[in-house]
Amino acid sequence: MDRTPDPWGVPLSSRPYRQCESYLQDSALFKAFFLITYIVAFLFFLVSVFGLFDPYWSAEFNKPSPFYLFFLIINSPPINVPTIWLNMGMTLLYTVFFLAILYFGIKRWKGPSLNNPLIYYGSMASFGLFMSLLIVIIEQAMGIQIGGASIETGLQNQPYLSFVQLIFAPYAEEFGFRILPLGLLSVYYVARARGTGLDSAAAFVIPGIMRKKYGLRLTRWDYVLIIFTSILFGAAHYLLGAWDPGKIISAAFVGFILAFGFIKFGIFVDIPIHWFFNGFTTVDLIVPAVTAPYATAILWTLLSGVIATVFLIIIAIERKGRYGEDGSFREQNSFS
Repeated sequence: MDRTPDPWGVPLSSRPYRQCESYLQDSALFKAFFLITYIVAFLFFLVSVFGLFDPYWSAEFNKPSPFYLFFLIINSPPINVPTIWLNMGMTLLYTVFFLAILYFGIKRWKGPSLNNPLIYYGSMASFGLFMSLLIVIIEQAMGIQIGGASIETGLQNQPYLSFVQLIFAPYAEEFGFRILPLGLLSVYYVARARGTGLDSAAAFVIPGIMRKKYGLRLTRWDYVLIIFTSILFGAAHYLLGAWDPGKIISAAFVGFILAFGFIKFGIFVDIPIHWFFNGFTTVDLIVPAVTAPYATAILWTLLSGVIATVFLIIIAIERKGRYGEDGSFREQNSFS
């Protein structure tokens, strides 16, 4: 085998694959494709905001909605708050997060695609949606029950309040399954790297930015925690009674996407991606007027998911060099 060094630092025999990855990672056209997916999601977020504050639903505004947080699989006792206040708080934060994705995405436009939060959002959200659908189709063909009937019933009988709880869930669940465990680990790493008190505290919510600042790489403990919390996230969907066992695999799969989004960037990426699965896929229930364009948007995101799947397969093939010839794992800097 020819092992002559090349610009990619891999054998010549692997060069075509590396060139393909480099093209996809740096191609403005490729990035523009997933930028459109982000724009589609953001536009439907704005549609959902219109729906949340539409006077048509004014009778629901002062009804109580539970506010709670998860601590891994345990959730705090709910506190009832007026739905309109919960909506205002969520809308403000979601708007800040979506704009933060846009800001940092433009700032990092010339860098590798998956190190850009804008491209990560467009590609990984659509990838997760496509793969979740594929998993559900396979499971149903095998006779495995997915469940979720209680959620469907709630959306049909009380669409507004059910939608509010669906888009609040990303805050409660991301806090318990991603922010708390992975954020605390990042705080420890930044503090150990002699980070300032402010930077250490910031690592709790924007670990990727702070860890990159101090040149910190993902460690084995990061991967262990990502795997553990993602599996626990999948299991929680079944253990808490809302879904059947078939939901575990797809929810755990999405959990990996959310965990890497958080650890690579911060709460401004994983929470909006979680909204994508809960809010984007149900927004037509509170704004029926968008049903036609919504169907087109779903088709676009599924196409985007197919493209993202091919992209990730190419990367998986190319990055075999991450493992030594003896099979040992070489830690990589995921924040460059």
